[in-house]
Amino acid sequence: VHTPLSVIPDYIEMYSDIDSEFHKYFTSMSAMDHQIGRIRQELRDLGIADNTIVVFSSDNGPNKKDAEKIYVPELQDGRFYYTRIGSPGGYAGYKRWEYEGGLRVPLIARWPRVIRPGSQCGSLVGMKDLMATFAELAGGKISTQDAPDSISFAKLLRDPEAKGTRQDLIMQSVGPFVVRDGDWK
Repeated sequence: VHTPLSVIPDYIEMYSDIDSEFHKYFTSMSAMDHQIGRIRQELRDLGIADNTIVVFSSDNGPNKKDAEKIYVPELQDGRFYYTRIGSPGGYAGYKRWEYEGGLRVPLIARWPRVIRPGSQCGSLVGMKDLMATFAELAGGKISTQDAPDSISFAKLLRDPEAKGTRQDLIMQSVGPFVVRDGDWK
């Protein structure tokens, strides 16, 4: 979920035992999870879930000020204890930083007839590659004017061990300008 957070009315009671400072975060996460579940249920109800790709991602790593104040409750011995988290996935850095914690984001795809459950791929892809990927998966073509820097990663969805086509990526937000070339940044 992205700040600014809002308390979602249907979820107000869910985390009533959590400190109010974190209440918005948990109600927002629960609402997002519920909405994703609704989409998946609708795909099942329509009978198209097995042949539909669902992609979930994020726009950047966590905002440092938000990551420093978000805590996850852990129930131990009948009491909640809070563990500080951020979402850089063990990498250094935050949003607008040139470190991996600010640049790497999750890209989770589910496509039952194509993607092997639990598979992982370490190839370099960028959000800009979604356009070429979806065009290829739909059997269409896009012109170089429509998406000049989009490279399809459709083959990686089918075979996560395949060699990715993208070898470099230019990234910039409000902060540093970053060029990734293979394993070098």
